[in-house]
Amino acid sequence: MMKRLLFACLATLFIATTASAQLPNGSVAPDFTVTDIDGVEHTLYDYLAEGKTVILDVSATWCGPCWSYHTGDYNGFEGEGALHHLYNEHGPDGTDELMVILIEGDDATTADDLVGTGASTTGDWVDGTPYPIVDDAENIFNLYECTYYPTVYTICPNGICNESGQATYEDHYAMVTDPSCELYNNDVTITNYLGQGATCDAADVIVEIINLGTDPVTALNITVTGVDPELDYDWMGTLAQLETAEVNLGAASPVTGETAVITITTADENESNNSLLPTLAGGAPSTTQIHFSIMTDAYPGDYTVHISDLDGNEVATDGPWAEFDVALDPMQIETDLWVPSTGCYIVELRDAFGDGLYEGSAMAWGVDANGNPMGTIMNAVVGEAFDSQSGAADVQETVSVDELGDVVDLVVFPNPATDVMNIQFTANSSDQFGYVLYNLVGEKVMAENWGTLSAGQQTYSLNTSSMATGMYMLELSSSAGSTTLPVQVR
Repeated sequence: MMKRLLFACLATLFIATTASAQLPNGSVAPDFTVTDIDGVEHTLYDYLAEGKTVILDVSATWCGPCWSYHTGDYNGFEGEGALHHLYNEHGPDGTDELMVILIEGDDATTADDLVGTGASTTGDWVDGTPYPIVDDAENIFNLYECTYYPTVYTICPNGICNESGQATYEDHYAMVTDPSCELYNNDVTITNYLGQGATCDAADVIVEIINLGTDPVTALNITVTGVDPELDYDWMGTLAQLETAEVNLGAASPVTGETAVITITTADENESNNSLLPTLAGGAPSTTQIHFSIMTDAYPGDYTVHISDLDGNEVATDGPWAEFDVALDPMQIETDLWVPSTGCYIVELRDAFGDGLYEGSAMAWGVDANGNPMGTIMNAVVGEAFDSQSGAADVQETVSVDELGDVVDLVVFPNPATDVMNIQFTANSSDQFGYVLYNLVGEKVMAENWGTLSAGQQTYSLNTSSMATGMYMLELSSSAGSTTLPVQVR
């Protein structure tokens, strides 16, 4: 596994209560069938159909915090961790309410590592472990979108999965008996929005539904509001417990100022999970120039930017700006891409590692013919895992590089700024110079005319101590034209 996983594993010793895996809490657990080291086969959905809760401990033999949790004493029971005691009390030989499965999620480890005699091990994981152990299970690590060890999931009989972490025996059992784990006879939910997330025009609204209840489902009514036109769809078919279906509800356009909501209107026993907010958004106005402003986390080589047309053809790309999966200082990246013509384009930030920005920021916006920012096209979520973040650009005007009037070299430092922002540039000739600082909705925040300056390097300082935290556009202008640079205050 990559070094980042080892670092994250060590970090969980201190931050296990705040870290989160990539599979969002409340997701429907994906099914799997695995064979343990004793040759016994285990299928997740079979256990759930029996009304059992399943706890997955996704660990690695070399992971110190994993070993500590696996062997940690429980109320004086030497060498018996919380999951050991939970399994003994409530597993097949106890009240038979649950199953615990240890997933060794790093395929690079060996059978010797499992029994404590290999080169990548913290001890004998097999001796004294009462529940099944599955080796060479990196496919489960990936299926459940884990990013660190240990990742511990509690999966309810209704299929809902939550990360329970390195919880105590009492806290884990409280999750098993929590009402949110209740299995209903009649319970259907929308698990995923599968349609296009960003569009300039109408798009098909496609969802995945799943039957979380024990009774078969044969008919549903599903509505979509906050779109044009609003949709009303009657679905018919047969869904057994934990079966899914993909449903195309029809084509609709996002409505500015409205939030799209998809709702199952057919009554069931659990109405708390009958609605979904789809990632359906309209296109932001733009010219053919699109600017990306990215403050990376400590892995700047993970990120690239892409622009594609609605047929999926990539028309522009940039990055990566460093080596992939190498820890470095965060980087401020400012780059412009041009699309070939007017029309609708998908603007995307991709993370090759798949864990998203855990700090920093990433935005994209159109740039008008005067170098000013237009509407925000993409604003990445920070602190949540993602493979990509995207938005739609509704390109209505063509501009060229020459129209933007880059007549001076411009550097701003520090960027991001806190109390003082220094503007340094080189004037190609004696001329009238000044600046305007805009926020991202195009409002003028600060401006000054410096008068006639001589040719050569110039430096000016701005007091940013009272400015709101955020991104701004600094436009430096002369009679010959202007140049614009995104800047950040924090």
